[in-house]
Amino acid sequence: MLQQIRLNFDELISASSDPKKLQELKDKYGSPWTPSYEISLDAVQVDLLNCFRTLDPSKVQLLQDTIRLLEQTLSERGYRKDIHTHQEHVLVGSSGSGTTDKATNFPYTPCGILTGKLSIEEANFARGLESIMYGVLGSYFGLKEDSDFVAVTLEPLDVRGATIRDPRMVNEKLEVFVNRRLTADAPYVRGF
Repeated sequence: MLQQIRLNFDELISASSDPKKLQELKDKYGSPWTPSYEISLDAVQVDLLNCFRTLDPSKVQLLQDTIRLLEQTLSERGYRKDIHTHQEHVLVGSSGSGTTDKATNFPYTPCGILTGKLSIEEANFARGLESIMYGVLGSYFGLKEDSDFVAVTLEPLDVRGATIRDPRMVNEKLEVFVNRRLTADAPYVRGF
C-alpha cells in the first residue's frame, strides 16, 4: 500500500502548481522512516486538503483516494482519531473536543474513550505513537508572548483511561522541560 501511496503522490506532484509542498508530504507520509510523532491520523486530511487549490481539477479524486489510503495505512499501524483529552483540546485554544458532552466531567480521558469509539488500550497505543501534541498556547506554561506555541507530551493512560499526569512541555529534541509546568490558571491543571 505504501508503494501505491508514493505513486499517487508522484502523480499529484506532477499536476500541482506547488509541487514542493506535495513532495514534503510524500516524504512525510510515504516513508516508513518518518518518526511516528510527526504523523497524525487527524492531520492527514488537513495536510492533503491544504494542497487542493494547487491541483489540476482532474486530480481531485486521486487526492481523495490518497487520503483514504493514508488513513487506512495509519489505522492499520495503530493510529486513531479522538485520542486527545478535553484538557489537551482546551490547551490549544479550543473550547473543547466537541465530540461528547462528558468531556468536561472527565477532562483527562481521551474523547474516543468517552464516546465508546476507542478502548483504553487502543487510545493508549495511539497516544504512544504520536507521543507529542503541537500548538499548545505557551502562556499556559508561563511564556510571556501570546503568540508562543509549544509542544507537549501526550501522557500515558491509567487503568481507568485518564492521563497519569498533566501534559509536559518539550523542546525541539523532545526533551521534557523539568522546570516548566502548567501554570495555576491553566485549564484543568492538577496539583495546585
